[in-house]
Amino acid sequence: MKQFLLNILKFLPLAAVFYILMVIFWGDFMPERYKKNLIYNRGSFGHTLSRLNDAANTKDVDVLFLGASTCYRGFDTRYFESKGFVSFNLGSSSQTPINTHQLLKRYLRQLKPKLVVYEVYPETFQIDGVESTLDITANDRVDLYSAQMVFKTLNAKTLNTYIYASYRQLAGKNDLSRQPKRRETDTYIDRNGFVERDLTYFKYLTYKNEVKNGKVIKKEWIIRPEQQAAFEATIALLKAEKIPFVLVRAPITSRLNDSYENNAEFEAYIQQHGRYYNFNKRLQLNDSLDFYDAVHLNRNGVKVFNEALYKQLK
Repeated sequence: MKQFLLNILKFLPLAAVFYILMVIFWGDFMPERYKKNLIYNRGSFGHTLSRLNDAANTKDVDVLFLGASTCYRGFDTRYFESKGFVSFNLGSSSQTPINTHQLLKRYLRQLKPKLVVYEVYPETFQIDGVESTLDITANDRVDLYSAQMVFKTLNAKTLNTYIYASYRQLAGKNDLSRQPKRRETDTYIDRNGFVERDLTYFKYLTYKNEVKNGKVIKKEWIIRPEQQAAFEATIALLKAEKIPFVLVRAPITSRLNDSYENNAEFEAYIQQHGRYYNFNKRLQLNDSLDFYDAVHLNRNGVKVFNEALYKQLK
């Protein structure tokens, strides 16, 4: 038995090398339809590549915005610049607290913000973070922080993409460092991370509780323990660096927000960790006229939201 275990241990390094080589081969030569567990989308939707490239070349900002797509589509850095404040939007698609914590560790001391605005959309606390980890791994540099993020969201997709991204970085194959400013209905605003969407309007919807076996299943926000730990680690990091911060909930459509039963519980948890502004309560927006989908503000809504936030922060 002992000899059998020793033989397995001797075989593991060879197996690991073979696995890495197979991932690289798969990424370079196999058609996309066979890459379900290797998602390497450099220059993908959301302009993460351009944003993180700009982050790497930006220093000393007044305001740093953190969060998911509700962040990079919700905080217009041009508005705050018009008020005399240099700001940067470090949001990314489906960014969970795990992703936020790793990005902040990488960029905080370089950006040196005087204030951090952290958009705490509840859904990001209840997802696994795989989507955002894949997005950031493909579009940012690969380093220790990337490894930590991949380990915390570990599955076949994130591991394989990390291996392949590491290979491309070492081989100097990441020649694409910026994306076209315009992609479909989106326009990336240079230097500051905001994405502006063409003005469209949301079709008004109502939401019903799910019924299973004759019982009503109420919708609730659920906080994953690993996301909770990462959120609290981010707050601890900001406090350790003595950087003021505020926690903000950007508006979503009132019908979607009201369809959740435990908004008060989520809000009570967030309020324990810092100054908190919930703009679902502070603003009376129109679900059709101020949004382009159930979660994201359109141009009209962004303007109203940013003006209200600025007045609150001032």
